[in-house]
Amino acid sequence: PHVNVILTNNDAGALGAYEAFKAAGIEGAAIVGLDATQEALDKIREGGNFVGTVDNNAYGTGVLAIETLDLVLDEDGNITPLDAPNFVKIIPVTIENIDDF
Repeated sequence: PHVNVILTNNDAGALGAYEAFKAAGIEGAAIVGLDATQEALDKIREGGNFVGTVDNNAYGTGVLAIETLDLVLDEDGNITPLDAPNFVKIIPVTIENIDDF
């Protein structure tokens, strides 16, 4: 009863938490998922406990993986470490920017 934030590693887990909180009549907790699935976007639009998700940019992540492989793998198949981390660009999705998704 004292939980006020739930952050999950995917929208499915967040949607499960949302349903559990709804069934228990718990309001005011912030539930956030990851994946920006259509069902999660719909729940954010509805308002309530499901307040956010993260667009993990699956296409962009795939492109970045191939570009990174090209950077570290030479023509003989040898791997050279990167000089710095290569970060995936992700976008938090909330009611403020939901219309962009």
